[in-house]
Amino acid sequence: MKKLPSILIIIMFLASLGAVYAADGDTIWSKVYNSYDNDPYGIAVDSQNNIIVTGGYGTIKYDPNGNELWPSSVLFYGYDVAVDSNNNIILTNDSATMKYDPNGNPLWASAISFGGEAVAVDSNNNIIVTDGSDAMKYNPNGNELWSSAISFGGEATDVSIDSKNNIIVVGTSSGDYYIKKHDANGNLLWDKSISLTSGSDYCYGVAVDSFDNIIVTGWVYDELDSEIQYASGTIKFTSGGTELWRIQDNTGDRWSYKVAIDSYNNIIITGGKIDPYDHCQFLTVKYDSNGKKIWERAVDYSNEYDDSLDVAVDSQNNVIVTGYVYNGSEDNYYMIKYQGVPPRRKSLPIAQILKILGLNLEKT
Repeated sequence: MKKLPSILIIIMFLASLGAVYAADGDTIWSKVYNSYDNDPYGIAVDSQNNIIVTGGYGTIKYDPNGNELWPSSVLFYGYDVAVDSNNNIILTNDSATMKYDPNGNPLWASAISFGGEAVAVDSNNNIIVTDGSDAMKYNPNGNELWSSAISFGGEATDVSIDSKNNIIVVGTSSGDYYIKKHDANGNLLWDKSISLTSGSDYCYGVAVDSFDNIIVTGWVYDELDSEIQYASGTIKFTSGGTELWRIQDNTGDRWSYKVAIDSYNNIIITGGKIDPYDHCQFLTVKYDSNGKKIWERAVDYSNEYDDSLDVAVDSQNNVIVTGYVYNGSEDNYYMIKYQGVPPRRKSLPIAQILKILGLNLEKT
C-alpha cells in the first residue's frame, strides 16, 4: 500500500489525457490552388475527414492533411457539395445534380430546369437541392421525390436539414433575411422575414445544431454619411422559430457567407472584411452557443482581394475554410484549416485502469 500515492498519480494522469489538445484557432495548414480564375463555392467533409471542395474549376478531394487525392479534372464543377453517410459526393450546379462514389466514379446525374444553388443530404441519404426560388428532392438513386414543393418567394441561397429531416431554406426577400422551415414532404411548418437594418439585408448561410436550433448568417449594409457600411449579421432561432439572440458585428466593414456547427454547438461563420488599407481579407469567427466570441482569424494573403466563401467542420471539430485569393491578374482558390477542440473522450473507470495496471485496491 505504500505505492498507492504514485499509483494514484498515474491514474490521474491517464484520466486527464483526453483534455490535452493544441490551441483552439491555430492554423494547421493552408493551400493555394493555382489555375485560371478559380473561385471555390462549396466545401464538405466526409466521415474520414477527407475534404471535398468544388467551384468553377471543378472538384478536388484532399486527405485530412491537405494532400490532393484526386484533381479537379475528375469531377464536374459545382456551386455546392454535400457528402452522404456512405461518403458519396453530391454536386449541384446550374444544369444538373450529380452523385459520385468516394473515388470520383459517377453514379448518376439528373438534369434540372433551374440552377442548383445549394445541396444537403438527410439521414436517409435523400438529397435536397434548392435554387433561387424552388427546391427539389431526390432519393439516393436519383429518382425525383418531389419538385417545387417549396416555393421560396425570394432568392434562396442555402439549405440545411435537422434531426427530423425537416428542411430549412434561407435567402433574401424584399431586402430582408427570409427563413422557411418545411417537413420532409415539403409542407410548410413556419416562415419569417427578419429586418436587421433600415438598409438591405442579405442572408447567405444556415446550419442546425444538435438541439435543432437554427443559425443563419449573412450581411447587411446601410448608407451612412454617403458611405456604405457593411456588417456581419448572425441570428439563432429555436426549432420553432423563436429568436434566441442576434449578433450584428460592424467592427469595420465585414460580411458573412456561410456557417457551420461543431460537436459542442459552437458556431463558426466565414466571410470577409476590409482592412484599414482597403484590402479584402478572409475572415473566420468562432462563437459559443450563446453568441460569445471565442476567436477571430483574418488572412490577408494577397494584400488585395481575398474572400472566404464556405466553411466546414470535421469530426475533430477542426475548421476548414475555402475561398479565393487574388494573385495580381486572376483569382486562385485558397483553403485553410484551423485547430478545433476535439470531442470529449470518455474517461476509463478507475477499476478498469487498475486492472490494466495489474492492481487490486482490496489487496493489502
